[in-house]
Amino acid sequence: MGLRSIRAVVLQGYETGDTSEVIRVFCGEYGRLSLMAKGIRSAKSRLRGIMQPLATVDLSVYLRDDAEMGTLRDGSVIAERAEIRDDLERLALASLLTEAAAECCEQAQESHDMFAVLQAGLDSLHPESPQTPNTAALHHMLRIVATAGYEPNIDPNLLEGWPSNKPKPVVFSLSLNDGRIHADIHQPETEPDWPLLSVEGVREALLPPECVRALYDNQHTETRELNQLPNLASGKAVQFVDCLVQLVQWHVGHGLRSARFWRSIVS
Repeated sequence: MGLRSIRAVVLQGYETGDTSEVIRVFCGEYGRLSLMAKGIRSAKSRLRGIMQPLATVDLSVYLRDDAEMGTLRDGSVIAERAEIRDDLERLALASLLTEAAAECCEQAQESHDMFAVLQAGLDSLHPESPQTPNTAALHHMLRIVATAGYEPNIDPNLLEGWPSNKPKPVVFSLSLNDGRIHADIHQPETEPDWPLLSVEGVREALLPPECVRALYDNQHTETRELNQLPNLASGKAVQFVDCLVQLVQWHVGHGLRSARFWRSIVS
């Protein structure tokens, strides 16, 4: 117990009292963690501008063993990410990645691998990234669900020899029950218009074949090289992100609040 140093991503804050906040963060040592930030909303508080959503910060916290809440003592900014907060699309996608990573881990669960994946995902949404925001988000959302243990399962035979002269299904299905991807036997006569946002509660979600290829490429690429993968058409990337959001929600047992924000932008 006692004073500890952690590196964390700021999730959100809730006002309490006249000048204080309870701030939720996500870190490698303790996963999701709540911190009481006394006086942070006062005009004299140096921490007021530090604890912004999506920022990566180094914190000094007082935390007792097995406590569900610590006390924030001091902090400094490592990555502010104001450029993401100022862009509505990037903000929505970053919020999705952050909430998915945090909700896939238990409260106070050591989560170093997940924290590293989230950091890479947030960095990939910087405006100077070579990928479009949707493509960057889907590749790192895939890494989040893989780290949580329920990466979509693709049969390599589905992609054997593709592309080729043989007709291939236009649509694949992702089972939310077990994460398996299979070819849709009901091939449409014409290619659908994407995105086809899947209906909440349905246990299968549709994927265009380019997304299945993106999944395969993601599984065979080092994390540091994900930004070298080709961009997907925006609608198809949105379709895949939506499938992954549903997969996360199926496993954690509740909806992601950031998903409503994101869908309001892309729909």
